[in-house]
Amino acid sequence: MAENMNQKELLKAAETQIVQLQNDKEAQEDFINDLMESQKLEAEELVRLTEQVWKLEAALEEVSAERDDVRMLLLGLRDDMVRIRDVAAESLKSAIDKKSLLNMAAKFYDVKTLADSAKFIKD
Repeated sequence: MAENMNQKELLKAAETQIVQLQNDKEAQEDFINDLMESQKLEAEELVRLTEQVWKLEAALEEVSAERDDVRMLLLGLRDDMVRIRDVAAESLKSAIDKKSLLNMAAKFYDVKTLADSAKFIKD
């Protein structure tokens, strides 16, 4: 009988241990599932942030390209203005030196031609 009692106690202890192990296993599974869900959310956030960085890079490249285009236009404008200034200075010098009207007309024609080619004067 004592042996029967001892077996029942052992079975009861084993059953208690099995239940405890099952509870621990479920708790660990829940913990792992929570970690996996957390990692999934972090990965989604990382993807979203990466896409935002790519959009920002594209916008910065576009602005940079536009800035380069504007800079090139301004450099071209400056070159045109320098040429017009030089021709206008020659025209003024001709007028001061009282050269012929034909020479002055030719110089002013040069100024108009340069201005037209630089698209300063619209007809």
